[in-house]
Amino acid sequence: AAVWIDGKMYDLNLEQPVVDVVVYYPVILGIEKVGNDFYYMGFLPSANGIVAAVWKNESLLYYSKDIVKSHSLPAGFKVHNGDCYWLFQKGNYTAMYKNDEIVYCYGDSALVEINKSNSYVPLGLDFYNDDKYVMLKRHNSNNDLMSRDFLTVYKNNEKLFEINGSPEAVCFKDGIVYSILCFKNESGQEVYSF
Repeated sequence: AAVWIDGKMYDLNLEQPVVDVVVYYPVILGIEKVGNDFYYMGFLPSANGIVAAVWKNESLLYYSKDIVKSHSLPAGFKVHNGDCYWLFQKGNYTAMYKNDEIVYCYGDSALVEINKSNSYVPLGLDFYNDDKYVMLKRHNSNNDLMSRDFLTVYKNNEKLFEINGSPEAVCFKDGIVYSILCFKNESGQEVYSF
């Protein structure tokens, strides 16, 4: 892995976790600078799935202790008050890690029990003052249903709102969630909305 800082490339020699399967090169998905330290969040692919991980500088800090077969990747990485927060899909739910412990699972268990094709995919995580915001995509992979994706936003682990449409991009700034949503209009055409 490598990182570019002010147009200059630096090779990273990221420490690998000790797991029961062979893992490949790390893939970095998030970077944050705190003081003089760099934090990286990403994953290591393997033949059996992926291992999510967090590094401080080049040293491994935390990783998901199990290999997860998932179509989604870890997302929503922030360092807040000295703790690392990161999101990773586990089964049909999104787990929030605080350092190396799962502290909360997002998703409506009643909806998942009714329809096993419902899943909660992590999109982003941020803090505004001391409030924690989590953005997820509630996805229904049942093909006979028309556009059943939703942008779901939580504030301090309580659902703040949910909007029908597939989130294509999500940004959080100063307590406001911005998103580009894709949904189908009455004619069946895909429409994008900001």
